[in-house]
Amino acid sequence: MSTTTELTDDYLAAGQCVSVVSEAIFDIRPATYGPVPCESRTAVAQVTSRTRTALAPSRVPAAKRPACKDDTDFVLDLGPNLARATGDTALPYGKEAYACLRNLKAPHPGDPGQGGGPMIGVGDCIVRTTTADGKPSARELRCDWTGPNKPQYKIVKKFLSPLLTARGSTPDKCAPSTAYEYSDGARQLCADWLPGAPDGAGAPGLTG
Repeated sequence: MSTTTELTDDYLAAGQCVSVVSEAIFDIRPATYGPVPCESRTAVAQVTSRTRTALAPSRVPAAKRPACKDDTDFVLDLGPNLARATGDTALPYGKEAYACLRNLKAPHPGDPGQGGGPMIGVGDCIVRTTTADGKPSARELRCDWTGPNKPQYKIVKKFLSPLLTARGSTPDKCAPSTAYEYSDGARQLCADWLPGAPDGAGAPGLTG
């Protein structure tokens, strides 16, 4: 059990390591993590970056936040994580903060081509999808084609969305030969076609 009872900037700050407090229960409950010294035998991951603790008006999903590096293995929504660790079910609703973590040992699902992690970056492979409102999007898959679904494209470039480019500077763009491009909100991603990849708008069950 965590001895911390309040969500502040000191809770799982950048550089701290975590151990597993309780394992995930399928899709019912995610794993819970608590702070431990990085030299501890129970340490499993390290916080690489963290957002400031703030009031929680938006409830933006952790995977949608742009603060993490592309090699991030997983993201923690710190309010609910602390609530699970302390048994305080009221805790998540007042403040929010998110931590980006990387495993201390392999596997590293956030590494390029591994098909996991919360961020999609250069070297990752994707299948084309669309959002609920019909905009181009993507879902990450393993580049080695060992999963049940096969990727269509490989990300070759990622840059700040033109809408967020500083005034007076020239927005970046994908090369004219780019096979597929889309935005995750904060970043624009350019992808090349994978030779031998399945054709069509997306693999079965991966659209939307």
